Amino acid sequence: MGNVLSAQKISAALDRAKNICIIEEVIEIAGNRLVVRNLRPADYENINKATEGATHEAELLYAWQKAHICYALVEVNGIDLRGVDFVEVEEADKDGQRKTVKLEVPTYLRDHLVSTWSKEAVYTVFRKIGDAVARAESASSENIKFLVPEEGPEEKYRRLVSEMRDIEDEVPPALVDKILDEHGFMKKSTAAEIKAAMEKDSQAGWEEVQRQKREAETAASPLLIELCESTTVSPLNPRSSIRCDLGKGHTGSHAASNLTWQDPQKSEIEYTRPDGSHPSSDRRITPTGTPESFEKRVPLSQMIVDMPQPPAVQPATVPATRKRAEEIAALEEEVEGSRMIEQHQIPGAAELPEHIPMLTKKQERINPQETARAIDRPPSVGLNPKFRPMR
Repeated sequence: MGNVLSAQKISAALDRAKNICIIEEVIEIAGNRLVVRNLRPADYENINKATEGATHEAELLYAWQKAHICYALVEVNGIDLRGVDFVEVEEADKDGQRKTVKLEVPTYLRDHLVSTWSKEAVYTVFRKIGDAVARAESASSENIKFLVPEEGPEEKYRRLVSEMRDIEDEVPPALVDKILDEHGFMKKSTAAEIKAAMEKDSQAGWEEVQRQKREAETAASPLLIELCESTTVSPLNPRSSIRCDLGKGHTGSHAASNLTWQDPQKSEIEYTRPDGSHPSSDRRITPTGTPESFEKRVPLSQMIVDMPQPPAVQPATVPATRKRAEEIAALEEEVEGSRMIEQHQIPGAAELPEHIPMLTKKQERINPQETARAIDRPPSVGLNPKFRPMR
């Protein structure tokens, strides 16, 4: 038979160990004093059972919050509910007779107290329960040290990815994409985005393959002849020189950059390209002049061009022999012609009076200051654009 220990000897120690890290929070709301605590494991099981019938999202949310409050309340306006399991109430049965019924404390609080609160009051008390839970978590781990097991590659990778996901919302999306791209990663994308990326990579890879192919062909078939060493002064820039594009020992004139020049010191040796064509045959322009003629050319901006000028238009001159009498006679003829036009007016047209009173009346002198004030008036509404504050 094993050892037997009396409960009286350990009751004191067990009483001290009861209700470890059960933290209470006092709430003063609308003149009422409430006390809530954090929950025990059995309370969470009862809360899950109490919310099983809720189907709608909002209904489930409110049932979840109310269930937490009903199991967390331990005091209401001085009424202590600690250690109370049931509450006796009188209810009428089917026959109308009153009888006493025992209800569990959470059920009684739900039907007779919490169901009468507003949504805002329920949310406030629910948040205070969260404060009690946070304080309990802090108190339960205070002065406690845990042995951290050695972290392997897989655990380290999972931890870093988890931490990266936790802080990803705090970093701008453009910066996240840039960092992932620098390390060769990308976010989960749609099929269209993946297809576009693959096409871009395929195009870049095809261009790289073609470039390598051209380099290989160039290295496999190098030029089998040496180029001519003859040079001449560039006609566009006298300080630079042009080297002949033909092979060493060719016959005839040197050719390069659509320019030909003679070198009498070179021997007459027949030259052709490996494919049988002559280099001078593909020259589009073959100037006949020598380099000296190019150096003597004058730029178009400095050339003097004689442009034919149109003859100047001479104003009509009045003969000096015309007499004063003839000028007076011409003026009189013009006056007579205007009078004839006035006499032959259009029938039915109103005749103009000889004297107009408004024109013959002497006008009064206008004061310029009064005119300026009448024209340059401030706007009737809004800000005056000509207003200048005094400094």
